[in-house]
Amino acid sequence: MNTVLRLTGLQHKKLQQHIFPGDGFEAVAIAICGRHSGNDRHILTVQEIFPIPYEDCSIRTTMQIKWSTEKLLPILEKAEKINGAIVKIHSHLVYFN
Repeated sequence: MNTVLRLTGLQHKKLQQHIFPGDGFEAVAIAICGRHSGNDRHILTVQEIFPIPYEDCSIRTTMQIKWSTEKLLPILEKAEKINGAIVKIHSHLVYFN
């Protein structure tokens, strides 16, 4: 089964600005998604994005990110109310010489 993630142009822009802030370090956001299961694919549609603030991350390097999961509880509760899915979105930067 294939999984498809759908989001608006504005949501994509919000994620891109947060995930790639220009400092070269990893960043992370959580998305609540509605979901639909078809015969051959599962569709996740982004409903709301929760960027994890950079200052809430105890480690942010070019290859690693670590943040407190404390902020996840209200997001999980909100997703549960709509039977939604949670998607963690984070960056990996690749540099070529």
